Amino acid sequence: MSERAAEIWQMVEAHVVAGGGAMIALGVASLVVTALLLPVWVARLPADHFCPHRVEPARPRTLPHLALRAAKNTLGLVLVLLGLLMLVLPGQGLLTILIGVVLVELPGKRTVERRIARQPVVRAFLARVRHRHGAPPLILE
Repeated sequence: MSERAAEIWQMVEAHVVAGGGAMIALGVASLVVTALLLPVWVARLPADHFCPHRVEPARPRTLPHLALRAAKNTLGLVLVLLGLLMLVLPGQGLLTILIGVVLVELPGKRTVERRIARQPVVRAFLARVRHRHGAPPLILE
């Protein structure tokens, strides 16, 4: 291998190692944030949040509200992407995806939310957290 090729290979190895370390740090950080904030969010959900016939309240159309909605959608998209990464990295992948999907305003999102929330592991977690915080059980059917 030429000297230039060896230099390039060393640069690639350094970037891969740094990127891998960053991904591990991101996975651990998201695990900690999820573990701290998820129970609070789950306990505050209305019991009928996952019901198919739930009526959403009307939203105002002011500039600050639209900016907040854009930020919420961006955060939701980032959480969905991080959740997908956490399916193979350390972290709570399915739960992070669920939070992201709940935040994003897309057609058909309620169907995806209900499908994720009905998974036995997620359902048991949601019930346990709500019971611990004294919130009524979620209606998932």
